[in-house]
Amino acid sequence: MSSAADSVIPEFQEKIDLEGTSDFFEIKKNNIINKFSKVPIMFRGIKTGSGNQTAKLKSIQGLTTFVGDEMEEWTDFDSYEKLMLSIRQKGIQNRIILIMNPTDDSHFVYEQYIKDTHKIVTIDGVDVQISTHPNVLHIHTSYLDNVENLSDNFLERIEQIKQESIAQATDAKGVFDRSKFQMTKYANVVIGRWADIKEGVILPKTMEGDFNEYLPYCYGQDYGFSVDPDTLIRVAVDRKKMLIHVDEEYYDTKHLGTNDIIELNKSRIKLPNDLVVGDSAEDRLIADIKKGKVNIVECWKAPGSVNASLLKMADYTIVYTPRSRNVRTELKNYIWNDKKAGIPIDKWNHSIDAIRYAFDFLTKNDPHAKQKTKRAAQAVRSPKRRVRR
Repeated sequence: MSSAADSVIPEFQEKIDLEGTSDFFEIKKNNIINKFSKVPIMFRGIKTGSGNQTAKLKSIQGLTTFVGDEMEEWTDFDSYEKLMLSIRQKGIQNRIILIMNPTDDSHFVYEQYIKDTHKIVTIDGVDVQISTHPNVLHIHTSYLDNVENLSDNFLERIEQIKQESIAQATDAKGVFDRSKFQMTKYANVVIGRWADIKEGVILPKTMEGDFNEYLPYCYGQDYGFSVDPDTLIRVAVDRKKMLIHVDEEYYDTKHLGTNDIIELNKSRIKLPNDLVVGDSAEDRLIADIKKGKVNIVECWKAPGSVNASLLKMADYTIVYTPRSRNVRTELKNYIWNDKKAGIPIDKWNHSIDAIRYAFDFLTKNDPHAKQKTKRAAQAVRSPKRRVRR
């Protein structure tokens, strides 16, 4: 970690000095060595410019304690588990210490160590989930544990956030809703409750469930282009029950080329003629995919169409399949940037955009849906195929 000498190590050295034990340690660029035991404390970055380096970390011999800072940024359980299983020295206590700000309940730390084994501790009106897992010691702190060291300006800002959160949880008649208070900024950001759902989420009605295979469906697809993920999401709409069924077929940042996307679509769709509704930002890409014999049409976009579609989708309950982990995470984090202006944030939307493309097509928000279906079927040109909508 190239910046360790400028960030973590000076902070660590400050604590050593406070303890009066600086003579016991040798400070180096990326390591701190105990002069008596010769045991090193190594500082390494999980993510580097060339990608994830957990493979290098788990190859370090003799590792007995791992401390992960800002673990909310580490969302991949598989790479974490590989590292965790590499800490296995016999005859000594092996420890993993995770330091993080609680995020939402889709994070693997919550799912692995808190979800089914926790108690509720109320802190300033906020119900905080504390792990009771037999292999976990959960220490939860907030600004309330450090008030004497905080500036007046900081405390004034925290009080402002608290009052704003109380106001958001209070209706027009002055009745305070404690359950709504648990979803506010004060609860989730300041006190540190694991969020069931973020304040101001755009599509709040969601649930996990099976995909309804009896409904007409199509696929929505969004393209990463640079650093964002490519997606392929199967979508069906039940208008009577007001349900949007979604199943995550693909969500990854491998930066696929056109031929890769063509092969992806052919391998992931259920039937050869199934319709894909793709992002229209790149007309040429849609045309090239179509040449690859994929039944694809461009999505509908017009001034104000994003906001209009999201508002219509908000009337429905979105049912995501158990494997749709990225869909679930985005639904919990997709909020308004400016609700009055109808502008959502430009992140946590890659699978949601794909769902919206398919939803617009299936519900005929897209005024050209019928014409597109006809043209797409003609382009594929197979007498045994039919377009499913």
